[in-house]
Amino acid sequence: MVQPNIFIQVFQIMRHLFPLYCFAFILLLCVTTNELSAQLSVKGLQLPYGQNTVGYRHYIAYDSSRTYTRAQDWTNEKTARPIPISVWYPAIPDQPGVAHLSVFDYLKILKVEEEWEHLPDPLIMSWFEFPNSPENQQRIKESCRAVRDAEAFPGQFPVVVYAASFLASSTENFALCEFLASHGYLVLAIPGRGADSRPMQGTALKNAEAQARDLEFLIQESMRLPNASTDDLATLDYSFGGLAAVTSQMRNDRIKAMVSLDGRSRYDYETVMNSPSAEIENIDVPFLHFAQKPIPEEVLIADNIDPKLNEEFRLFDSLRYSDAYAVRMHSLSHRHFSTMGLLLKNKDPRQDREDQAVMSGHRNMSILTLSFLSAHLSENRNPAQFPLTAAKIANATKSVISIRKKRPEPRPFTFRDFHDSAAQNAYQDLETLHKELRLKHPDMDLKEWQFNNLGLQLGFDPANVQSGINIYKLALTLFPDSGNLHDSLAEVLLNANKREEAAHHFRESLRLTPDNSNAKARLIELKE
Repeated sequence: MVQPNIFIQVFQIMRHLFPLYCFAFILLLCVTTNELSAQLSVKGLQLPYGQNTVGYRHYIAYDSSRTYTRAQDWTNEKTARPIPISVWYPAIPDQPGVAHLSVFDYLKILKVEEEWEHLPDPLIMSWFEFPNSPENQQRIKESCRAVRDAEAFPGQFPVVVYAASFLASSTENFALCEFLASHGYLVLAIPGRGADSRPMQGTALKNAEAQARDLEFLIQESMRLPNASTDDLATLDYSFGGLAAVTSQMRNDRIKAMVSLDGRSRYDYETVMNSPSAEIENIDVPFLHFAQKPIPEEVLIADNIDPKLNEEFRLFDSLRYSDAYAVRMHSLSHRHFSTMGLLLKNKDPRQDREDQAVMSGHRNMSILTLSFLSAHLSENRNPAQFPLTAAKIANATKSVISIRKKRPEPRPFTFRDFHDSAAQNAYQDLETLHKELRLKHPDMDLKEWQFNNLGLQLGFDPANVQSGINIYKLALTLFPDSGNLHDSLAEVLLNANKREEAAHHFRESLRLTPDNSNAKARLIELKE
């Protein structure tokens, strides 16, 4: 039997020989090959899995900062908020006789997260409103990619945190999560659940905020994992989970990219912007949003859907600093963005495309998701990779996808940016640095009070006195008539026991601002 360490050595060599940006071209070959005619199935998706074996584990963590009630237990007792977590990860290559998870194994995770742990297995399908048809009975027996509790492959991998849809399981998109893990990603997922208990009660804003906090808990949880490269972290969301993902990114700089599978952030801009954390300008990371095909007019009328939702995307239109893409999947209805929805939900004859087109669309969505994440998170990242991949898929599939793209505006150069540059320059030769930055950023607007504040912050620190003095020297070349800057610099010098220099700047402050009582008092103290 080949030992695992041999597999590891081979894998490491393969990683260097075939980086992800090259592998993206291989993925595209899957788009141009002839489709196998088959009914909806995991195998029929024909996902181009990577070279990694996929491990899976599920556990429950607890957020002790919040309370929770198990609604089905009919008790007033409150506990710490449970956070069910599914994890897919690159694993040591399969050993002989290993058992892979089935679709039904993922459904059994659903009953645990729904807090019906003791529900008899034969009832799961109908209990959770999946048609208990002969076709579905065959689908749930199908073998999947992951191995339960497999030994993790050594190394560190980019992290994807997944926010599920309304009341859905963390495993609802198991095929996509397995696919990403097979290509070297660590994927952590949470279910969609209410703020106070499993059911979602109250406003969308209340429950979206609760899920956003769950997602941030998941980010914290990922940092505990030894194989997580948490400097490379993205969110992935579906449907209602889109509200949580956008809310989290607006307040969490750890999130470096976002992928949304027909997320509700497109349909419910008001809830996004009513969040206490709402700040549209904080969405400044690469953003990929997949949208369902246009909803037919008869469905809009019958289901009382606002026709504007077919085209309107206020969040996308409001973005200023994000490299953003909105990709319309013309073969997918909303439910087709979820593995469980695609495989097990009833077909809507009013609008759903044929099975072959749906599976092809879902596969293209998965390939584009991988390409986007690889372009922005992987060790071989190349932002130009994704638009190239998307264009090739669009051409190969004869316009079954359409793409809107938005290039980010340059952010204003702020005082924080200046200070970061000054710190990198060890606060030396600041006048030259300022001139160079002014040439690059002619609209740079640095305020006197900002220099004053930073000068005091540095100057009162015994380890940074000279840095503070240097900041004031630059500030006084920019604002030579500021009595306040002279006064503050004098305080820094006095604190550093440079009494003569301090007296000089107190006198300059009085010359410019004769009513400066602090300078008058300090000069009297210095004479005494």
